[in-house]
Amino acid sequence: MRSLRRKIDLKCKSCSYDRLAAGTWRQQVTLCASIKCPLYDVRPVTTSKIPQNVLSYYKVSEIESKKLDILLSRGLNMSNLALVKQPNSHDTRTESVLEGIDYPLIEQGIYEAVLVSWETSSRFSKKIPGVTNRLEGGKIYLHFQIDPYNNAGSTSQKHIVFMALNARTVKKPIGQNGKFTAGRRSKYGRLVKRLFGLEKATRATPKLFEKKLFHVKVRTVMTDENQKKLSKGERYSIVDEVVDFA
Repeated sequence: MRSLRRKIDLKCKSCSYDRLAAGTWRQQVTLCASIKCPLYDVRPVTTSKIPQNVLSYYKVSEIESKKLDILLSRGLNMSNLALVKQPNSHDTRTESVLEGIDYPLIEQGIYEAVLVSWETSSRFSKKIPGVTNRLEGGKIYLHFQIDPYNNAGSTSQKHIVFMALNARTVKKPIGQNGKFTAGRRSKYGRLVKRLFGLEKATRATPKLFEKKLFHVKVRTVMTDENQKKLSKGERYSIVDEVVDFA
């Protein structure tokens, strides 16, 4: 039975967990919207209260949030509580639809890269007392296209690999082209000062990185956030460092 429970947990985690989205994997599975899934009633759920910033990220209403708190505190079955809105319906003529951000796996090494987008996330953030438009903490994700001109002959496919950085604060609305602050001695602050100089580092948005070619160091992620080894199919690549201009 324990082996079955673990298999269900792993299946739900691999299906629902998005490392770039808000919340732990159990919180995300708790808020799963796939009510027609045969594992929905037995999905692993968190036993503790889900933070408000996670509920807000998934647009859980105040009424639904209160229902969830009651169910979690009493350990009741949540099979009939659909908290997250179902995604928009798709063309039924298609056989399958793949959504979200893919995590490509490419060989480790130094590559040419260009910044194609950035976004902020409420992951690892918390509320600031008396402040409604900002969160303390959070993440910055810079998305780089690897080997855009195929100079390394590494691939004919378009691979987008992210670089994760810590924010001091993130401003709402959070997401694509989101606004944030970062410490001068943070990884982001040191990166901007090294590449663009101290003068430009004062108000250094990721727009500074646009339309420029960099050398970046790509690394394979081998463990999850709990330092458990990932299987070969779960491993993915990240930009570990922006080395310099190409």
